[in-house]
Amino acid sequence: MKRFYLVIISLCCFLLYSSVGTAQITVTNEDGDKIVIMPDGTWKYVDKGKEKERVKLEKIKDKKDKKKANEKPSTELNEPKSPEANKKVKLTRAAKRRLQAEEKRAKLAAKQAKKEAKANGTFKKEKKPKVVKAEKDKPAKTKSEKSKKSDKTVKDKVAKKDKSKVDKTTKAKSEKSDKTVKDKVAKKDTKKDDTKPKKVKAVKVKKASDKESNTTTKPKKDYVVVPQPLECSYAVNEIDPFTGKRKVATQEEFFFGFTNEELLRFMEGKNFIECYAGITQVGSQKMLKVKMIIDSPYAQKQYGGIQEKGKMMIRLINGKVITLISTKGSIGLLNKKEGKTEFDAYYIISDKDVKTLQKSEVNQIRFYWANGFEDYDVYEVDFLRNHLECLENADL
Repeated sequence: MKRFYLVIISLCCFLLYSSVGTAQITVTNEDGDKIVIMPDGTWKYVDKGKEKERVKLEKIKDKKDKKKANEKPSTELNEPKSPEANKKVKLTRAAKRRLQAEEKRAKLAAKQAKKEAKANGTFKKEKKPKVVKAEKDKPAKTKSEKSKKSDKTVKDKVAKKDKSKVDKTTKAKSEKSDKTVKDKVAKKDTKKDDTKPKKVKAVKVKKASDKESNTTTKPKKDYVVVPQPLECSYAVNEIDPFTGKRKVATQEEFFFGFTNEELLRFMEGKNFIECYAGITQVGSQKMLKVKMIIDSPYAQKQYGGIQEKGKMMIRLINGKVITLISTKGSIGLLNKKEGKTEFDAYYIISDKDVKTLQKSEVNQIRFYWANGFEDYDVYEVDFLRNHLECLENADL
């Protein structure tokens, strides 16, 4: 009996030990998320959305580690750059686009000026200066070269004299033969009747080409490209009945987009962050309204929102930097259907900033979040200039 009880007790202990070893434990971490810990030490989120993001990030890290392992260490990257090399800043794509636009505008302006000058009769063709080729410095001639040249000149003179003698003899022979031929022809003509009409050779008359005929009737056409007027759309354009102040707000439009390199493969051509903006004016005060849309339901934790009196720095193509300050903060609103988070904020634009923005285009923006800042490239370089112009042209 004792042996029987001992066998039963040992079986119970084995079963309890195996059940404890294979059990899964659910725990809440520091961020308040529920995590399942597996017996082998691995873990995963209970929430499926967070688990997908974690798996994506792990795959990206593994790929980066493989690339680093395969890449050979380069000595050029480790070498320190000189301060002169660091000062040379390459033109961004926005700057190149702006330069191309300025070249097109300059060509159009030159064509327009030429057309107006032709219409007024003041157009004059510029005479191209004659290019005179500079004579190359010739080396001094030796005595042997001079003697060779003198021999050539003597030979040429002798050859000319011989040619003149041969020409005189050939001319005399040809004149005699021509006289004999003319006499024979005159005798034959006297024998023939004078009543028969003589044959006249037909002469072909060349027709004027189409180009020559068209030059007198059809003048050349001058084609001029006229720039299209600026299209403005307004969200608000009215006078407040209580305060009597004018309210004008341009319609919000796409300003810039951004996608991190790690997420390019998963976004399928879409932007991870999109910014829509417009400019509002109440009385004399102008403000830049910004709407940041992030394609993630966890953007509030990742970025922390927009702080009150937060900064937004705008770098222009001419090198100047403008700093705008927000009036209110934004925690963000989650759109559960689309899984996106939206942040709204207003930034004050002073009169001095307006003048600088009207002189140059936008190149890059540094946006300050509560958890840090990010730099975004801007390809709609004329965005702020066009919206400021629309405010000035707004009519009730």
